[in-house]
Amino acid sequence: MSGGDSRAEERRRLVDGLTSSTVLVLGDAMVDRYLRGEVNRVSPEAPVPVVRVTETESRPGGAANVAAGVAALGAESRFLSAVGRDEEGRRLGSLLSGQGVDPGGLMAVDDRPTTVKTRVVGRDQQMLRLDREDRTSLGAGARERLVERALEILPDVDAVVVSDYGKGLMDGGVLPRLLRAAQREGVPVVVDPSPARLDECAGATVLTPNAREAARAADATAPPESDLELARLRERLGVEHLLVTLGGDGMSVVGPDGQVDRIAAGRVEVYDVTGAGDTVAAVLAAALPRARSVAEAARLANRAAALEVQKLGARPVTRAELEADAAEAG
Repeated sequence: MSGGDSRAEERRRLVDGLTSSTVLVLGDAMVDRYLRGEVNRVSPEAPVPVVRVTETESRPGGAANVAAGVAALGAESRFLSAVGRDEEGRRLGSLLSGQGVDPGGLMAVDDRPTTVKTRVVGRDQQMLRLDREDRTSLGAGARERLVERALEILPDVDAVVVSDYGKGLMDGGVLPRLLRAAQREGVPVVVDPSPARLDECAGATVLTPNAREAARAADATAPPESDLELARLRERLGVEHLLVTLGGDGMSVVGPDGQVDRIAAGRVEVYDVTGAGDTVAAVLAAALPRARSVAEAARLANRAAALEVQKLGARPVTRAELEADAAEAG
């Protein structure tokens, strides 16, 4: 079997196995709101375009988008997060339910609002983003309840995704506790990190920083490129595998043996990169339990990211889309 044929077969096998995975997603949930409209004039009040809003749409965002992404693959998605005791928190629960994710893991708290990111889009271009959020730490009592629930679920899942957007949910040592428990249970953990918390990721099965985050972790102006630089950064962070996402340049994966797999991005028309990192995390976690290697799962995640960036906004890549992509590959 040729290399191309074997990769196509690998992809089909992994896609077929996605439905047998159960994935716990833990992280910062938010609502992504899109205000779309027409732009025909400039405001007389200031030199800014006037967007006449014709459509409003809300979707799960942040870690909630990862949870929806896992469900879209046909895997079982278990989601834990905190939202405000407000209308937006209830809205997020309904949005998740509509995408096949049980909203029962959303914990409503009194001392913070649900995070909402509102994007104003005119002529299919994002013109402005408005964020409503509270980035302070989640209260100690609520945090402890969240961790206890995660530890209860852990023995019943095949993989975990930690999606840390730095909104306060993962403060107070949540990540190290979860990683230690997952190691005891033998459950792989994919961490999509907050740049401020890279030093807490030791023990992760796969850490997925983007190029900017990897450069920051390496105390450099550019991300590590050579095999030696990547291997040193992996060892410095104490993770089993380091996967650096490089946008249009694909991704680089380095494991404990220092071997680096460089995965090309493929040529696609990039429409919107929003949600690409969430897609990588969701597909990696769902594929890992059936993959022969992290690099094999990463190749499928790379293809999923290529499908994601061809969509406007964060829209989960479905199992059907991956099946069609695998069929097209031969």
